[in-house]
Amino acid sequence: DSTYTYIPSSPLPTDLVKICLSNVSDDVFYCGPNITPDYCWNINVIIDTTAPVTRLIEPLANTFTSVKRQPIRIILDDEGGILLSSISLTVDSINYDLASPQLKLEDDTLIFTPSSDFNEGLISVSLSPYFDLAGNSGDPLNYIFHTDFTKPTQLTIYPSPGSIILTDTVTIYIELIDLNHGSGIDTSTLQLEINSLIVPFTFDITADIFVKISYFFDGSTVMGDSARIILSDLQDIVDYGPRNIADNLSYKFTFTSGIQEQILPNQTYLNAYPNPFNPSVTINFPNSSSIEIYDINGRIVHSQENVNSGKIVWQPDETISSGVYLVRATTSDGQQITKRIVYLR
Repeated sequence: DSTYTYIPSSPLPTDLVKICLSNVSDDVFYCGPNITPDYCWNINVIIDTTAPVTRLIEPLANTFTSVKRQPIRIILDDEGGILLSSISLTVDSINYDLASPQLKLEDDTLIFTPSSDFNEGLISVSLSPYFDLAGNSGDPLNYIFHTDFTKPTQLTIYPSPGSIILTDTVTIYIELIDLNHGSGIDTSTLQLEINSLIVPFTFDITADIFVKISYFFDGSTVMGDSARIILSDLQDIVDYGPRNIADNLSYKFTFTSGIQEQILPNQTYLNAYPNPFNPSVTINFPNSSSIEIYDINGRIVHSQENVNSGKIVWQPDETISSGVYLVRATTSDGQQITKRIVYLR
């Protein structure tokens, strides 16, 4: 057996090429050599120098999904075909190849289907450089998307549910928030009802995830009676999957007097501005109060005793994460006031 290698001195044409092997004979001592007939065959010469094209289908970068097992689809386009063993996809720091049951290639589409629910928050995706059958490298892909499984909710309501209003007018305001790095609140769907009448409220968008709505209400017509408030169609804005829709907010308060304005004696207060905040929040409260700030797990993250000035500025350090915190002021006579604040890091 013999193997022969032919290296062309110039590039072959990118077309159908005929190759012939002739004058092949053995080497005998008597009666002359045995000569093999000429053997010819055709090959189609294709010079492939085009790299595969990488294109993300879903979810796109920096979008939001409410699908707990959101598929990831990426186009790997190459006419000559992809070297399957070169495909490697990392999702949330876990590496997958085509031997993994979560990853498959259908035609030119790479599909990742998680075997368990994603955590809520940022999801990182990284496609390593891969190759086609000619050895051309496809571009890598690195991006993030967001999972959002949490319904928006109210942060602050005024007047508070069940309260008694001693003036005949009041500005109703409701602060709404989409927690856990949410996708944001859709203000176009919100609807406010007062005593079964839909009213045109105004809103102030402090951030995508924080909206304050307000409405000036003349309570003279319901004096001695209750005003029932219903806020409906509170939902977020996700790009994939169904929206997270909150239950309707329904409560009431009562008007008892026609006094135009009344200042209550010994009124306690606790204000925070801005809210949400970054990098710091100013908190105002009665003089000589003690202040404690709690995280959502009940852990004290900041405290100050007997603050005579009635004001502090809290600037969280690098150990404090984004989220909702509870401020509690204890006055010198033992009264306690609480307020929720939101830190956006």
